[in-house]
Amino acid sequence: MAGLTAGSILAWLIGPPIGSSFVIAFGLALGLSMAVTAASHSWIDIDTEVSPASALSGDRRHTILTLLQLGCAVSVFASFISGPVYGVVVGLATGLMWALTSAWGQWLVLIRLWLPLRGRLPWRTFAFLSDARDRGVLRQVGAVYQFRHARLQHYLSGADRA
Repeated sequence: MAGLTAGSILAWLIGPPIGSSFVIAFGLALGLSMAVTAASHSWIDIDTEVSPASALSGDRRHTILTLLQLGCAVSVFASFISGPVYGVVVGLATGLMWALTSAWGQWLVLIRLWLPLRGRLPWRTFAFLSDARDRGVLRQVGAVYQFRHARLQHYLSGADRA
């Protein structure tokens, strides 16, 4: 409903220079995006136990949903400007660029690909972190791993080597 209202107001304000059908279509896309966002908030389960894996899984669901919403809205907007092929390409590019700024996107690119390829982290990172927690090197506080020993944290930070 909010998207239709926004589209109608934009069509009334700037309709003739751009074209009211374009502005109303953008309002519809915006409305659909807002409706899916509002519905997705009911999918979040607050009572579940928080762990690093569950936090990352929740961020992945949110990122993919937002990627689809943003991509669709931008695709509709760009399609009216330069055609459907351009709209789809711009929508996908915008959604993927946004996804890379999320925690899951950075996990996927940096932790799952870049650091293991360079030999700086094992390929099975969650298994590595879980093993370090079981051995007492790390502790888990909610969705975060922390070093258990301050001297180890100080040594690994490289403060003594500088």
